[in-house]
Amino acid sequence: MEIKNTEVILNTDFKLFEKEKLVFGRRSEGVKEEDTLYLDKSVTVIFGKNGSGKSTLSKRIKKMFGDECYLFNGFDGIVGEKKELNAVVLGTKNNEIEEQIKQKNSQIEEIEKAIKEINRELEECEENGNKYEDNLFARRQQATKVYNDQEAKIESFYSDGARKIKNSLSIPNYNTKHFQSDIGNRKQLIDEERKVNEALLTNSTQRTAPLLEETGFDPKNLSDAVNSILKNKVKEKIIIERLKDDTEKQKFAEEGFHLYERKPSKVCAFCGNRIADSVFDELKAYFSADEVKAFEKEIEDEISKVGTLRDSIDKMKIVVENFYPQFQTEIGELCRRFDEEKLKILPFLNACISKLENKKANLFKPSEPLKDIIETDFESIIREHNKVAEKNNAIDVSSEREKAMRALRLDEVFELCDKGKYEVEMQKLKDLEKRKTEAEGAFEKKETEKEGKEEEKNDILEEIRELRAKTEDVSILAQHINGKLRGYFSFVLEYVGDREEKNGCYKIKSETASGGYRNVTTLSTGEKNIIAFLYFLETLKEADQKGRKNKIIVFDDPMNSNDDAMQYVMTEELRQLCKERKDDRIVIMTHNGHFYINLLYGWEHNKRMKDKVKRMHLRRLSPDGAEFNVIEKAEDDIKTCYQGLWLDLCSIYECQEASSRLLLNPMRRIIETYAKFEGISKKDFYGRAPAGLKKLLDVNQHGLDDLEYEVGCKDKDTLMQLFKEAFKSDEEKAHFNRYWEFANRKSGKEQKHSD
Repeated sequence: MEIKNTEVILNTDFKLFEKEKLVFGRRSEGVKEEDTLYLDKSVTVIFGKNGSGKSTLSKRIKKMFGDECYLFNGFDGIVGEKKELNAVVLGTKNNEIEEQIKQKNSQIEEIEKAIKEINRELEECEENGNKYEDNLFARRQQATKVYNDQEAKIESFYSDGARKIKNSLSIPNYNTKHFQSDIGNRKQLIDEERKVNEALLTNSTQRTAPLLEETGFDPKNLSDAVNSILKNKVKEKIIIERLKDDTEKQKFAEEGFHLYERKPSKVCAFCGNRIADSVFDELKAYFSADEVKAFEKEIEDEISKVGTLRDSIDKMKIVVENFYPQFQTEIGELCRRFDEEKLKILPFLNACISKLENKKANLFKPSEPLKDIIETDFESIIREHNKVAEKNNAIDVSSEREKAMRALRLDEVFELCDKGKYEVEMQKLKDLEKRKTEAEGAFEKKETEKEGKEEEKNDILEEIRELRAKTEDVSILAQHINGKLRGYFSFVLEYVGDREEKNGCYKIKSETASGGYRNVTTLSTGEKNIIAFLYFLETLKEADQKGRKNKIIVFDDPMNSNDDAMQYVMTEELRQLCKERKDDRIVIMTHNGHFYINLLYGWEHNKRMKDKVKRMHLRRLSPDGAEFNVIEKAEDDIKTCYQGLWLDLCSIYECQEASSRLLLNPMRRIIETYAKFEGISKKDFYGRAPAGLKKLLDVNQHGLDDLEYEVGCKDKDTLMQLFKEAFKSDEEKAHFNRYWEFANRKSGKEQKHSD
């Protein structure tokens, strides 16, 4: 940037407690002269009391010119403390980096505190000899232990159950895995089922049940056939009166005829008389008719048929033992029904035979029919039997034994699970597993949080390493600073740390007889300030070497709590800087009247410096306003700090926005200074002053920034009148008028309160 006399304008638009609009360039329309700072001279020296806005102004200049502006605002802005090493960090950049590192170290401390708290949850910790019982580690450990105990209990149940089944059922290779698998298929048997399966295991021989032959027996058809015969009769060919209507005689005669028909001797066995041939011929004609023969044969055939059926059914039986146990219940029931049916059928068949035989004896007249006809499912029982028998006969004994073994095994598994309350224990295991999972989840979540914190810490450490890499080696500048310190002060800077690590730290080494190092915290504000000031001057030289010209160099109150030696060094260094710099703009702002006066001393008589330097006063008019006052002639500027007090008094008095209470501090300081130089005690002076003035000034010794305290009802004119009346004698009145006129003249105000 090329700086020209009239082209660098900083419009402050000055409102201390509002956001200001900054203007860079020529004067803007509507901007007042006293609100505008022109950097039209090489050196601009601004005098303003604390609170008048110097720091705000310096920050605005820095903001406006950026890297082209070099700002000195004391120790904290350029040099930092590294208390853990009892050292200082040199350099604006290094200091800024060190501040960043300090902040990051604070972040690391917070992270480490957080990690420590997390570790209290994740580790088996003890406090006062007692283990934590309620941290995440303990909860996870307890949940895992309870779950493992329950799991071991169930595993023991599996192994015990497998052993019992292996022994009770003699299963050689049965183990825990088989038992666990069987639990899902377990099934309880009823007593009958259990007996059947046990029987299958104990009796393993092949069993064959014979099929029963169906008889075709139909009670209705049979009764119809028998009744058909019974209602028939044979018509007689001849009539034998002696046999007529006498069935017994007819039967007797028929049997006798057939008996003696084939014997040569015809002697009656009953009476011993010979039977006449005529009698035989007569009976032969009676009994040997074709019709009679045919009817008799029909009856005999039916009797034979029914008899055969009866004998077949009588011999027929169901043997339950021929069936395997699983069928014996069903077959036993069929056997019972079968026998019941036989008890109905056989008497029925015997009755049929009896009726037919009766009929045979009474061929010549109808017989009474069968009246009681039975109902039976005999044939269906035979068919049911045969179906079961076919199933029975088709059975593979080894396969059935396996099924029986499986059924008995699953039944015993059921009994063991029921007795051991397996479902209850498994539910308990599931609940404990859930609790364990939740505890592990909470633990893992906290571990993840810890990992995140450690990653965050590592990231910050990496950022610190990167910041360290950006620090600059300021050893040469430190040597130059030590050269100037040795001439005036009893300490120098000595580098500590690893230069490759670029720690950039310097300890304060005492050069007194005792030697040794001073703790950085023991440095006074002035000592810190002089280190920063000398370093700042060295950075300007370094910038020159790098070819940086046309800089804006701003000193914001460089004289801060410095003793006489430090003030002398800083004043001389600044005077030399102002003389040497041609291409730069230098702005020096101070509240220190002594420094202001000594800095400008003699320049009003030096033509080159007189044209090079611009003098300005910055006055605070109210809590939210201030103005610039350019001093056109050196002879019009303040020559003493005492004059500055009167100038402050006048400015406050004339400012309409300024509170009357702001007058009290400069009044008190003027009185104290006057009394001191005139050799008058303050007590005597106040003793002659108007009543109440001392109390008013003592009670209201508040700083300019104390906006809460109120003077009371006294206005500015009343206060000024009281102050004026304190100067009683003619000499004192002349003193008051002389300085009051001076202050009004410098402020460009109309005189008031002067005689």
